[in-house]
Amino acid sequence: MVNLPKLVKKRLQDVLLEEGLVPPNHLNEALSRQKTTGEPLPVVLTKMGVVSEAELARAFCKQFNLPYVDAGRYSIPKEVLELVSVDEMTRNHFVALDKIGKVLLIAVSEMPALEILENMEKSTGCTLFVYVSTPSQVSTAIKKCFPNGQPAAPAGGASPPTKSAPAVPAPAGGTQAKPKS
Repeated sequence: MVNLPKLVKKRLQDVLLEEGLVPPNHLNEALSRQKTTGEPLPVVLTKMGVVSEAELARAFCKQFNLPYVDAGRYSIPKEVLELVSVDEMTRNHFVALDKIGKVLLIAVSEMPALEILENMEKSTGCTLFVYVSTPSQVSTAIKKCFPNGQPAAPAGGASPPTKSAPAVPAPAGGTQAKPKS
């Protein structure tokens, strides 16, 4: 069962300050803009140019005590793409990466609500293992697998290659998930 609420000990803004990723004056300005626009804090901070996607991923890794993976470089098996709809992945900012036994690996760029994760566990019959990735990496993975909103058709009727991309270094402070060999 998804156990994320027990993992969260600090607010994102506290992690950003502790890690020295955002100066207090920029954070205060971002919080004011967040109240005005209603946008999530990470969106406001990146629009302001205060932090990069990689820095936010690093902060999420620390906040939730989760490992990092570059979802855009991960080869996703075809059978995994059939477990969760592209609409659900896009709407909730995640991509399903792999299934190992009864464990479904997902990469998130924003933490979905606990209810969404629990519903995914029920609908797939799998326990979730969550990784952190950047928004552009999740988007790249989704576009690679669903170029027209549907699963990518294999060229010439052959199955798509399943060789995984090599592991890439994690952002400082995060741990790296290694794609399967």
